[in-house]
Amino acid sequence: MRLFLGIAIPDLQRNGLAGLQNRLPPGRAVPWDNFHLTLTFLGDASDRMVDELDLALNGMRLVSPEIRFSGLGQFGGANPRAVWAAVRPQPELENLQRRLSNAARNVGFDVPNRRFIPHVTLTRFASDTVDSSAVARFIEGIGRFELPSFQPYALTLWRSHLRSDGPRYEALLDYPVRPDQTT
Repeated sequence: MRLFLGIAIPDLQRNGLAGLQNRLPPGRAVPWDNFHLTLTFLGDASDRMVDELDLALNGMRLVSPEIRFSGLGQFGGANPRAVWAAVRPQPELENLQRRLSNAARNVGFDVPNRRFIPHVTLTRFASDTVDSSAVARFIEGIGRFELPSFQPYALTLWRSHLRSDGPRYEALLDYPVRPDQTT
């Protein structure tokens, strides 16, 4: 199983993200029901690893701040591979991401050690088919993009089903998330 831990996006914010998506240069749009905020990519897992992770997460007090969208970005530099809606970085969100990654490593997952850039992917591009200047104009033209914030109620363990038309995500388990009382 190919897994990740993330936060589902409520319908109100999904609709706002889909509205942006419709204005992007042509690419492979992420389906509305696949919008999510990845906190920790886990990769391939055995049933035993899933059981151990489930036990570890059930024993943790999970706290998350409100999620706030602010701005757009892209991966790939001069050759965009994806455009995404930025989630405003917050120490509490980074702490949650770090705790989840450490818990996953402790039960045997090979969690990549890379900088956490909180985002929701809108569209992916094949390198030879995208007009990079059109992507740059789109991001610049949007300016300061924001959506209403939301308070997550759960962290979800997702399974990624890779298909020729793009991945599809299946929610496997939910873990309660408490609001951060310091914000």
